[in-house]
Amino acid sequence: HHSRSAGAPHHGVALTVTLYRLIASGQFPRPVKIGGATRFFCSDVEDYFADLKRQRDARAERRLTA
Repeated sequence: HHSRSAGAPHHGVALTVTLYRLIASGQFPRPVKIGGATRFFCSDVEDYFADLKRQRDARAERRLTA
C-alpha cells in the first residue's frame, strides 16, 4: 500500500490522460480493442520507446560535439 497526500493526483489517472493525449496527437501508437479491453501491441510500444531512446541519444551526442 502506498500512501498519498490529500489532494495529490492519482498517478494512474495522470498517466492515462497523458497517454491518450500522445495517442490523439499521433505520438504514441493507437491501442486495439479486444472484447471490452484496450490493449497495445508490444512491438508498437517497444518501437516507441526505442525511438525515444534514439532521440535522447542523438541529443546527448549533439551536446557532446557542440
